[in-house]
Amino acid sequence: MLVFYRIIIMSHWKPSATIQFLQQRNQYIRKIREYFYNAKVLEVETPILSQFATVDPNIESFTTNFNNTATPYYLRTSPEFAMKRLLASGSGDIYSIARVFRNEQHGRLHNPEFSMLEWYRIKFTLNDLMDEVTKLLTSLSTEFNEVARYSYAQVFQKYLAINPHIIETSKLLTITHNNINITSNLTREDCLDLLFNQIIQPKLIADNKQLNGYYIHSYPQQMADLAQINFCKQSNALVANRFELFINGIEIANGYYELLDAIEQQQRFIKAQQQRKANNKNPVPYDKNLIVALKAGMPCCSGVALGLDRVFMLLQNKDFIADVMPFDFNRC
Repeated sequence: MLVFYRIIIMSHWKPSATIQFLQQRNQYIRKIREYFYNAKVLEVETPILSQFATVDPNIESFTTNFNNTATPYYLRTSPEFAMKRLLASGSGDIYSIARVFRNEQHGRLHNPEFSMLEWYRIKFTLNDLMDEVTKLLTSLSTEFNEVARYSYAQVFQKYLAINPHIIETSKLLTITHNNINITSNLTREDCLDLLFNQIIQPKLIADNKQLNGYYIHSYPQQMADLAQINFCKQSNALVANRFELFINGIEIANGYYELLDAIEQQQRFIKAQQQRKANNKNPVPYDKNLIVALKAGMPCCSGVALGLDRVFMLLQNKDFIADVMPFDFNRC
């Protein structure tokens, strides 16, 4: 056992990805930059360290201090808020290839530090942005194939024969317990998340060996995060103007038709803080600079965040995200 342990330690100085792949990774990033250069989208950099944090109850930030002062600082979980401040300042269309940090999972599809591609397109609808995501991925690989775009209601109807927006909570609980072996108390949102993640998401895979992409859009309004909310006649409900992209059943991207209302955004932040408190999670300050920027006026736009390491993993037919990183968490 001691010999085995020493072998592991001795090998961990080496990168988790091969040098050959790292050369290919560099080519992918070059193609991404070429795509946005040709599209006249400006590359920007934003602070990694911030006095504010993401208040989303489902995301945890790393915390640190400056010169041992009492005021905490946070490593960014996304470049989003600073990018929106640039948009409000008149930057025009922008993108960022950013290192981001989340104090959460580590495993096959997760690493606490990872690469995110995020971009914003002024006057783009959500459909325009989905078109562009497909165009970008196709430029990286001819293997990518957009299979379908479904609303959240459509996939629930297709695989569970229910309308997730209007079904009674008691019926939703029954369906969840009938399909998933779980005994804990569940909220309505818990049920929807479990049914989507464990029943629907694994089915978003086509039969052939291509990189098959499915866009899911028009999520329930409580899943809006930073997206605008609209009434959808087909679902007979208010829905979030938001999409996610799944490739071979793996979540790759999250896009919004961005919320512009500063008051509503502040209310959502406060509600998220209250939810964190109810979940016994550490209280963190929401980004007040973003609220001021929204009050100053941000242009109508759509934005999307895309997990680059997961994309590279799929493009190279790898099973672990560590295989496409220079050094994963075990080797940092």
